[in-house]
Amino acid sequence: MPTPQRDATYGFKRDVAYIDDLMEKDRSHDWLALLARTQPAVLRFWYRESPVPLIPKGTGGLSVTPDDPSVTTPGMVLLETDSSGRLLRLEAVPPDFEETPTRNVETDWSRLFAAAGLNEAELEPAEPLWFPENFADERAAWEGRYPDAPEVPIRIEAASFLGRPISFRVVEPWNEPALPRAAVGPWLQPSEAISSVYARYLHTGLYFLLFVTLVLLAWRNLRLDRGDRRVAFRLGLVFFFLQLVRWLFGAHHIPNLQECEIFLGGLSVAFYYFGIAWLFYIAVEPYARRLWPGTMISWRRLFHGRFRDPSVGRDLLMGTVFGTLHTLVFYLQRLVPSWLGAVPSRPDLPLNPTKLFVLSGVDSSLSSLFAVAVNTMTTISWVITGLILLRFVFRSTKVVGTMLVALMILVWGSGFPEPSEVVIVSYALLWVFFFFRFGWIAVMVGLFWWNLNMSYPLGVDVASSYFHPTVLVAFVMLAIASYGFKVSLAGRPAFGDLLVEESKLAI
Repeated sequence: MPTPQRDATYGFKRDVAYIDDLMEKDRSHDWLALLARTQPAVLRFWYRESPVPLIPKGTGGLSVTPDDPSVTTPGMVLLETDSSGRLLRLEAVPPDFEETPTRNVETDWSRLFAAAGLNEAELEPAEPLWFPENFADERAAWEGRYPDAPEVPIRIEAASFLGRPISFRVVEPWNEPALPRAAVGPWLQPSEAISSVYARYLHTGLYFLLFVTLVLLAWRNLRLDRGDRRVAFRLGLVFFFLQLVRWLFGAHHIPNLQECEIFLGGLSVAFYYFGIAWLFYIAVEPYARRLWPGTMISWRRLFHGRFRDPSVGRDLLMGTVFGTLHTLVFYLQRLVPSWLGAVPSRPDLPLNPTKLFVLSGVDSSLSSLFAVAVNTMTTISWVITGLILLRFVFRSTKVVGTMLVALMILVWGSGFPEPSEVVIVSYALLWVFFFFRFGWIAVMVGLFWWNLNMSYPLGVDVASSYFHPTVLVAFVMLAIASYGFKVSLAGRPAFGDLLVEESKLAI
């Protein structure tokens, strides 16, 4: 018997395998036009409903994905369509008990073919090769081609149970059988943008080394009674509340007692970030204050409550300059080759699923905003720790800057197309200059500024689904720039000198 729906959610995903397949072939100057077609679909809409609450396992209860939680509970349904609404995948879990089962009923596939925009008469029956995710007593398969892309061969794999369809999937040439992969969340982890296996090991090893070093340095500083513990606590609170607000807007909430489990999951992650921030500051601050005191002037004033200090406003403004320059460098790297007649580069790099996550609604956009803030501050914390370690080893700030550029190219450069190595070098040079010239706040604001541009689909079409992220990003960027400009004036009127000159001329 049908199971009543109790929970549902939706989202967007992209078919990275299709882009990989295009990248392996000879590309012409208009190859990006292939991605504009809805067949094959690069952008996919997915919808899930369930008779029980959907509680993901792989994200600490933060976000439901097409494969997390697994589609195994009787009554669960997973649906995927292309951007035109044509069916690409259907998974429905049949009931585990039925008092009077109906047997020997012929399955009617016509409604699914109509939903997929396919003409059954133009398809050739084939031997089924793909198994459905759940038990079925009938399987079927067909072969054909996309109506809007006749050069792409496809297979239709379907299955039914007691005459009711429970599985329908359009299989494309680049699809490969694989175990279900539980998503790690709507925010890409740094290691996932690294293509080389050796670079991934290096990336993981560096993070492990930095974490162990933080623990040892913090332990030593505590024994020697060094470090600003008040600022460390306040920094931890900033991380804690940013992560908690991110959870509040981004988690898939449910109206029952299991919400407590989701809350505890979000709370544990928030405490984790609190601990990392506190550990970082206790471990690094005494050494950074001794080696590069100029980089921390505005930072310490800000966390001691001097929000209207002119140096804080100056570094906020310089951070916006840093973020703008890096954003321009990135986009120029992608546009200039096309202007010069070269083949356009890969369209989905850097990989950032946040752009699809924000399409789910305003709450998702707000959650992504705080996620970007947390990820930015965490990245800066690790980089500053690395700089301190390099300074201990090489005893020279100039060598430290050179090593930073080399490490950025080695660790991050492998996750980008070859021309983007210029971007990594440019970004690293900008990072070194702004860090040693303007300090922590400038590079943190600059990286946050750049991440905002990279993490949200921006456009001016008011009727589009991505207009509200545009408004949000514009508001945040304008607020940062306006506050920095106002505070940097130290109480002076913004156009005071200009008004004085005009009054003298009038006299």
